[in-house]
Amino acid sequence: MLILWSIACSTLEPLDLPSDPGVRGVPVGVRTIRDKGQVFDVWYPAANDASLEPTETIDLADFAPQSVIDLLQATELAQVTTGAVRDAPTRPLDAPLPVVLFSHGWGGFRAQSITYTEHLASRGYVVISADHPGRHLADVLPCVFNPPLDGCDPSLDDPAPEDLADVLAWLEDANGDPGGFLQGLLDLDRMGLSGHSAGGGTTETVGNPDPRFSALLALASAVTITRESASALTLSGSCDPYADNLETAVSLDVGQLLQLQDAGHMAFSDLCRMDVVGLAQTYLEGRDDLNATWYQQLLDLASNGCPGVAPPVQDDCGQTFMDLDRSDAILTTASTLFFDQALQGIGPGLQWDRFDDAVLIP
Repeated sequence: MLILWSIACSTLEPLDLPSDPGVRGVPVGVRTIRDKGQVFDVWYPAANDASLEPTETIDLADFAPQSVIDLLQATELAQVTTGAVRDAPTRPLDAPLPVVLFSHGWGGFRAQSITYTEHLASRGYVVISADHPGRHLADVLPCVFNPPLDGCDPSLDDPAPEDLADVLAWLEDANGDPGGFLQGLLDLDRMGLSGHSAGGGTTETVGNPDPRFSALLALASAVTITRESASALTLSGSCDPYADNLETAVSLDVGQLLQLQDAGHMAFSDLCRMDVVGLAQTYLEGRDDLNATWYQQLLDLASNGCPGVAPPVQDDCGQTFMDLDRSDAILTTASTLFFDQALQGIGPGLQWDRFDDAVLIP
């Protein structure tokens, strides 16, 4: 049910968005929520305020396990400056906004795909991404050592469904919380679910049976959506050995597949920009206490799609990975077109003639 409210003593700031769906829209705020053991980030349209500079920084050290940092004496991990403003005031609007939940991949974390989450927020969505203990970087990275370091705790089961259920309960409370920063801002009748890699699998297992999610967008993951009441889209790269693209294409019961030529697994995250390959070369290569199998599997996954890494030898894959700026442009454009149509009924939807190196199936 829509929640309507009045904003006293405030000047409304409508969502005046660029016509190009790939262009960033309004300012974006971000807040980190810690609630009943859950940790998640919320990105949202922020108020126009020239005094607020977008200085939010993602520091990999904030997500890496302390046991690994201590062992390696890793004093400098990657930092990526984003376009969001920490704890910015929400944008004064006259109607609530659609909501998109995001689920990170194996060895990832809640801020792994900030280009994607921030862009959607700039286009008028409230986006929430939770950490998933059990497939979080802090649970997986200690396992590359032999013996494993403290914190090695990968889950055999998908931890995300329970995490998302907790986030949904928090959203209900936050939307009705008098004086809360999200009070009345959320239209919980218009919700989408998205995820990268293992999070794409969560998009299927959680979103497929749950009618609360009317739009499902999986990234770098072979999924099959069967609920006909849902709008569905999968984005995948032709150089990604971790997503069976051909099988995905023929198993689409509902929705579409957009395949990016020469894109890798990490084209849909910001982990390449966090220089995970360089960190591995600096701190891990040549150590005699590595679990060689775990290390190589994690490195292969984390580097697939990154600059300077050779793509795998496979059909429909070139000699270099797609440039990350190019894959970002396709991702932000396609996701905006998809969610605008699926959750708001606006725009042309995914009528794809915008990029000649991305093919829409069917």
